[in-house]
Amino acid sequence: LSQFFRWYEQAGTPRVIAEARHDPHTRSLELTLEQSAPATPGQQTTLPLHIPLGIGLVGPDGEELPLDLEGTGALNAPLIELTEQKQVFRFRNLPRKPVVSLNRGFTAPIQLTLNATPAEQIFQMAHDRDSFNRWEAGQMRSKALILAAIAGSPAPADVAAYAGALERVLKDATVDQAFKALMLGLPGEAEIAAAIGRDVECVVLARAVKW
Repeated sequence: LSQFFRWYEQAGTPRVIAEARHDPHTRSLELTLEQSAPATPGQQTTLPLHIPLGIGLVGPDGEELPLDLEGTGALNAPLIELTEQKQVFRFRNLPRKPVVSLNRGFTAPIQLTLNATPAEQIFQMAHDRDSFNRWEAGQMRSKALILAAIAGSPAPADVAAYAGALERVLKDATVDQAFKALMLGLPGEAEIAAAIGRDVECVVLARAVKW
C-alpha cells in the first residue's frame, strides 16, 4: 500500500485526462490515461497515485459490453488501476465503438476529463447504467447549452437532443424518482462563472436558461 498512501501525503485533487480511440479494423479500443496533480505550497512536484477507476463500455443499443483487456483477458471486476503517470489500456473484440463510462460510482475523488463528444454525452444520459456518470453527462451537456445561451443561442438540435435524453430518463420506470429530480437540476451559478472565467449575476443566468 506504499503507493496508495500517497493519497494522504500529497495535497490537491488529482486530475486524470482520458482519451479513447476505437479502431474498427483491429476491433479494439485504446484508452489512454494520464494523471497529474496541482502544485501546492511546499509541494512543487508530485508522484503518481494509485487510482482505481470503475469502468464500463456501453454498446450502441445501451448494452454492457465485455471488458476484454489485452494482457489480462476478461476482467473479473469492472475496474482498472492507474498507477503510472501515463498508461494505455487496450480492450479487444469491439467491432463498433462503445461509449466509455469511466470512474463509475465515483471510485476515485478525481477531476476527470474524457474526450467524449456531445453525442456520446447525450447517449450516456439516456443509457448509462451508472447513476453518477449519467448525472455527470447531463451536467456537462446542460452547462454547455447554458454557455451557448450566454454567448448567443444554443443550436435547436442540441437543445432537442438534451430534452430527448431527459425524457428517456423521466419515462424509465427502473430509475429512482429522487435521481430523476437530480437529473433535472442545472449547474450552479458558481460553476457557470468558473467556466466563463468571470462573475455572473443571477439575473444574467436566469435570462440565459430561459431556453
